[in-house]
Amino acid sequence: MKKSELRNIIKESIKEFIINEQQGSCDASEFTWGGFCAQSHLHTAPGNQSSWDKFLGNRLKAFVGSHHGYKLGGAAPRKTDWNQFISNPKAHHQGCASIHRNIDHYKGQISTPGSIVMAPSVTTPDQQVGDPWKSGQIKRKESKLKWNDCMLLKCSCY
Repeated sequence: MKKSELRNIIKESIKEFIINEQQGSCDASEFTWGGFCAQSHLHTAPGNQSSWDKFLGNRLKAFVGSHHGYKLGGAAPRKTDWNQFISNPKAHHQGCASIHRNIDHYKGQISTPGSIVMAPSVTTPDQQVGDPWKSGQIKRKESKLKWNDCMLLKCSCY
């Protein structure tokens, strides 16, 4: 066997592993710092875990909502509650819709990766209305967009 053939086999095996790892095992732990998509897209972004915890918690709350008596409460959902939620087609559809809305939101803020768009109407001491996003802000928004794209696969939201 030639080296190039072996490289192609290894490359395809790795690609298949990554795809299998991304798809289909959507549970509440995926909406945490330790989740596959967070490790893949947020760990390398500006900021540390504590700077991402609120974002991840809000995404879980948006995904779960309180459909059919399922309440998130203050803690991570119990496995049986999660299984009931995720197996409910209406609730799952509404959860997926929240991911799609989030993707639209970040695409609206970053028309193309790395582009400079104007900041919203929020004024801070170091950023005024109409100022361009700072480099770190753009990188975080791109990471959020990539995380959401990854979660579409992870939670089977096609």
